Amino acid sequence: MKKTACIALSSLACATFLVGCTNSNSYGTIEVGNYKNITVSADEVAVTDEEVEAYVNSFVQSLTKQESVTDFVQDGDTLNIDYVGKIDGIAFENGSATGATTTAGENGNLLFKNDLIGMAYGETKDVEVTFPEDYSLSDVAGKTAIFTITINSITRTVVPELTDELVAENTDLIGDDSVKTVNDLYTFARNELEMSYKGTTAFNKLLEEATVKKYNEEKVSEMINNFTEYQESYYQYTYGVDLATYLEAIGSSEEEFNENIDSSVRDYFKQYMLVHYIADKEHITYSEEDYQNILQQYADTYGYESAEAFEESSTEEDLDNFKATLLYQQVVEYLADIVTVE
Repeated sequence: MKKTACIALSSLACATFLVGCTNSNSYGTIEVGNYKNITVSADEVAVTDEEVEAYVNSFVQSLTKQESVTDFVQDGDTLNIDYVGKIDGIAFENGSATGATTTAGENGNLLFKNDLIGMAYGETKDVEVTFPEDYSLSDVAGKTAIFTITINSITRTVVPELTDELVAENTDLIGDDSVKTVNDLYTFARNELEMSYKGTTAFNKLLEEATVKKYNEEKVSEMINNFTEYQESYYQYTYGVDLATYLEAIGSSEEEFNENIDSSVRDYFKQYMLVHYIADKEHITYSEEDYQNILQQYADTYGYESAEAFEESSTEEDLDNFKATLLYQQVVEYLADIVTVE
């Protein structure tokens, strides 16, 4: 899997709340050292076996599918069921359902969740359940009920086995046609992680050493206002309180909030300026194919039919942020190629 937007988005997280940027000086000016002579230590970019394993596992997990099966219920299966609950032979209120969706096993939400395991597709059986003494419905608390349960459907998460065939069939997902076997994938994963660590470590080191000579204070204020408005609406919608009330509830203050936002915005500006400084100097850009690929990634993640459908549903600000992510990624890859590891 090629380095995706995830790396860049984590570093440019504040961009979610911005309007797009149009030129390398729009956020201010920055003084950067000799980025072509950047050095990082081997320890800083070392890749562990566990990290390689996690990378490979993420590849396998990305190919996980939900499949309808007609065998026996396993722990974690998603079920569609009918059930009727009776106490002393009489159905009780809220004790029955038709076409209910639940999960078998510990992650289920019904008292008989573990009794579902082992039932066959289409099977009907009776299960005895004793309600806890402190059950929320006092009419049934402490009583024993018989639930008659029917399994209508079973949906299972199927994780494919990692084989040479699986790798060879999914080189498009990996992003390298030369990766054909499991061994190839492990080698590719380590190389990708090493390059990613080299590039991001070099970028972060340059960022720490760089000096912002001037911020565009008008844009600083604009971003702070955008973010604050977003937070106001979020807490009002989620918790039914204004921002000041929420901050008081968590032991913070508007002054601390404003200081944190101001610092985060200026950090983002500095990252943005560094990305564009190097991109402008080295004539770094991204291709239309790169742009369409990132749109397709998001379309797949959020269930859109196509990259075009996702693009049409996105705001101009979102699209600008995707482009900023791509440029960041290209700069990081450039740094990974030139950095010296000691």
